[in-house]
Amino acid sequence: MLAKKYKLPIQEMVGKKAKSVKTKYLSVKIFPNTLPYCRFGVLVSKKIAARAADRNRIKRQVFNAIRKRFFSGKEITGLHKNNDFLVIPFPEFSKLAKKEAEEDINQLLNQLK
Repeated sequence: MLAKKYKLPIQEMVGKKAKSVKTKYLSVKIFPNTLPYCRFGVLVSKKIAARAADRNRIKRQVFNAIRKRFFSGKEITGLHKNNDFLVIPFPEFSKLAKKEAEEDINQLLNQLK
């Protein structure tokens, strides 16, 4: 999992306008911030997974892909600073196999560079 300082408080971001990047199963909203580092959040609604355990599994899956891709040691590498990223999966994402989900997450993260 990510350190707490790298997690985005989602409640502050809902309703704000942002730049969007999409793949087939995921969307990312990019917000500017004034911090010297990036923050990440994952918003999984009940439309995607009715059970809380399933929503948390999806969140862990996305956060782990982000951690593997951008964190070396304690710092973020390979990503622009001063941005907040809110990842929003589409309903079809919960039906994907683990390998397909990881591929879609990586495809999306490649677009963020």
